Amino acid sequence: MKIEINPSVFLTYKARDIQTRMDENPTCIDVNESSKSAAQRLDKFSYEQAPVTENGQVVGWILRTNIDANSESKVDFDLLDQADLISADAPLNDLLQRLMQQKLIFLVGTTGIEGFAVQSDIERHVSRAHLYLLISGLEICMAKIISRNLDDLTLVIPTMHPRSRKFWEIAKAKDEDANPIEYLDLNGLGESLILEKQALVHLGLSADKFRIYLRMLKNIRDWVAHSNTEEMRRQPFAVVVEQMIQTENYIKKLIKY
Repeated sequence: MKIEINPSVFLTYKARDIQTRMDENPTCIDVNESSKSAAQRLDKFSYEQAPVTENGQVVGWILRTNIDANSESKVDFDLLDQADLISADAPLNDLLQRLMQQKLIFLVGTTGIEGFAVQSDIERHVSRAHLYLLISGLEICMAKIISRNLDDLTLVIPTMHPRSRKFWEIAKAKDEDANPIEYLDLNGLGESLILEKQALVHLGLSADKFRIYLRMLKNIRDWVAHSNTEEMRRQPFAVVVEQMIQTENYIKKLIKY
């Protein structure tokens, strides 16, 4: 029996949803601009990188760390390469994974280069919504497996958060429909899935590694639910993206379990 969830539901967002569009006149460095001028303009906005243009056309990109702020020479930049491009329709996870290796990626649409994305775009509302959606998808998968495969659902009660358990007990005392699975948070669902055992075998994880993964996911989920980019920056970009990719893969595996 398969869980009837299409993984595409959790991959709603595309690369273009977090891009900075070129037609919005973003800060770009001209090929004839001096290094000193380029450094001053990027520092003004605390930008770490920017596209490089010639006559309004993108020809490459530049990192602030590679600019000599005291030089009057023309900027030295990376020429545009195929490796710098990604389809604007690519899944958001694909773009974020590419940004782990390169700090600026250009997005290509039907008319050419539409815009670009940088690592800090993970702070945007869409990026946070994307991760929250993935976590919700994982929770749905775990809940369905637990409901289907655990014969005794009272086994999940000890995994409830104390406050949730209090509300569950109140509902049960009122003879309301109090399915204990509905009262489990991310951690409780994870601990309950561990009880099922074979699901973790299917994921290729030990119970300890699964717990470590869930703890990290919960830490990231806390800032996802709030507009607190300072809190988010405590998590390295690569760690957040790896969690997104892992969560997507686990969803796909659990759907087939």
